[in-house]
Amino acid sequence: MTAPFTTTTTTAQQSGYNLPLPATANLTAATISASLFVGAAGSAVNLQYYVTGNIGGASCTAYAGFLPVTAFTSGFAAATLNVSSLLGNPSATPPVAPATAYCDSGPNGSFDGLQITSIGVNVISATNATGATATVWLDSLTITSATPTTAPFTFDTSTTFVKAGYPTITGATAAWQATCP
Repeated sequence: MTAPFTTTTTTAQQSGYNLPLPATANLTAATISASLFVGAAGSAVNLQYYVTGNIGGASCTAYAGFLPVTAFTSGFAAATLNVSSLLGNPSATPPVAPATAYCDSGPNGSFDGLQITSIGVNVISATNATGATATVWLDSLTITSATPTTAPFTFDTSTTFVKAGYPTITGATAAWQATCP
């Protein structure tokens, strides 16, 4: 995945890459784990998972916390998301609210993880950083405890990632490579 951060801006820029699931899935008990390597950090400072699904007939997206790019610059490392962390915990003291699900139409909602259609990765630049391209290698992605079961994505012969439809920087690409560093 290439994120060509080419300009300096006063706000962080992002480049989103979306992986459609083969079938709508319940991810309430799922864990997502990807093997990532940031070959060139460029202006990037964080990676971020997001999940998109249906809530009340609207397509909605919830975002996980940031993963510092520095954790992935010395070689492939696991980037893990326990999807239940987005569900909140009403029994905790104090109670933890679910993540906000930002919807394309209608009001935003609370993330429920029940009808997930895709998983994505954002590459996010630093605020006021000098523009420089970031290159992120993704070797595999697994989803455990999804209903129905989702086979691992190995990216052995192709990539199914596509550039996200929301504001993503110009020139962002997701391409299959025959070899990884």
